[in-house]
Amino acid sequence: MESIPDPMARPTVSDAHPPTPFGVRLREVREARRLSMRELAELASEPTPGLPDATVTHAPISLVESGRQTTVDVVTAVRIARALGVTVEWLVTGESAKGGV
Repeated sequence: MESIPDPMARPTVSDAHPPTPFGVRLREVREARRLSMRELAELASEPTPGLPDATVTHAPISLVESGRQTTVDVVTAVRIARALGVTVEWLVTGESAKGGV
């Protein structure tokens, strides 16, 4: 008899998918800047003109880098990209966009 997966069970590391290209690029640039996940979260949480106030924690950074989460919301992506000095387009596609974040 086949067991039915528990829908409330938390995924384990072995259940995780490999990191998306977004997660791989995020880790590469974060490490190149010699930032911890917490340091990046603090930088991304700083007030930014044109963006709503938001606190970015290290959790979504960790989840995306590890492959346990594949996306973040748009405001978080913009905040992370600005903190790293890259564009959101580059984080998502690996290609640079002309202009700002």
